Amino acid sequence: MTIGFEILIAAITDVFANWRQALRILIAPLAVLIAVSVWANQTAHSFQIWVGLIAVLVDFFFLTVVAVGWHRFILLEENPGALTPRLPVKAMFAYFISWFAVTIIIALSLTAIGAVLFFGYKLLEKTGIFDRFVDFSTMVPESILVGAFFFVFTGVWALTYALFRLGMRLPARAAFGKSIGLDASRVLTKPIAGALAVTSALIAGITVLVAYVPELFFEGSGIFVAVPTPAQTITENIGYGVTVLLGAAVLNEVFRRSVPHDELAREVDEQRES
Repeated sequence: MTIGFEILIAAITDVFANWRQALRILIAPLAVLIAVSVWANQTAHSFQIWVGLIAVLVDFFFLTVVAVGWHRFILLEENPGALTPRLPVKAMFAYFISWFAVTIIIALSLTAIGAVLFFGYKLLEKTGIFDRFVDFSTMVPESILVGAFFFVFTGVWALTYALFRLGMRLPARAAFGKSIGLDASRVLTKPIAGALAVTSALIAGITVLVAYVPELFFEGSGIFVAVPTPAQTITENIGYGVTVLLGAAVLNEVFRRSVPHDELAREVDEQRES
């Protein structure tokens, strides 16, 4: 458990120790993300597919730029530009493809597991076994909200844990142009599998809080509407940006602890010199 906390603390320390570089990597892509998100939300009343598609593509662009920029800065000591990160297009494209593939595989696997659990629950529900423990008819909205929070938390934890166990190809692609298979990543991270479960729980808690606290704040202030206000959109996107950067920082720390990357770094240096 201690190692799980150490991984998160090391990642946070990296971010704070290099806050200037973090801002250089984050600010320009975040400004684009916020502008597109505000525009997409304000046109939600006449929503069209192409608007949603643009928003999703910009989200992917943001995640890729921030993650690749941070991987390359920490693992290669490659400083970002004064205003925007200087990133090889090839590295960004390879990272996006790898991230998309890993995420889809994990999501499909978790969906299959969730479907089995859901149908199992429904079968048991018909027997009335849950009525012995919980009277659903007396549940208040606050109880339902807490239940929803833990449901979302569990899903985010499972996705995060799977990504940390199977996603070593992401920093490898971004920084070294190398591919690490899913099974190879699982084997490399096996010695710290238990610690990663703790780290994933901490990241999941932070992610859910960052995602829902602004929404609860704006709703509680009486200015919450079906379509988020620009202030709410900006707040939520800043929180999202911080969690993306933190996730990339944790991936870096897991990579440094699990993958023998000194040889990969030497190869990069040789390529730069040639």
